[in-house]
Amino acid sequence: MYSKIAHGLATEEEIVIPIPTACVVKSLTFTNKSYWNRSIDIKFADTYFLYKYQISGYRLFENTVIIPALDHIIHDGESITIKVSDDNSIEYLISGEIFD
Repeated sequence: MYSKIAHGLATEEEIVIPIPTACVVKSLTFTNKSYWNRSIDIKFADTYFLYKYQISGYRLFENTVIIPALDHIIHDGESITIKVSDDNSIEYLISGEIFD
């Protein structure tokens, strides 16, 4: 069963997987809660996964991007970095399997 690795509102936030835990990131979900378009950068272990990826602003409803079936391994001490172009407008959910 998958569990929530991290969630919240992103401006520039680094999510560090605690030592000695490793995990497999299974999916990423991002919702633009702003009226304006926003870009997002995501790095796994200092390597870009998405760079300046554009998420449209909502006009009548929020715009959500889901990246399913990712299966990316994050090792002990590595991190996931999320950076958004402006303000607290991108809500994120990172789910996967956490190993003890």
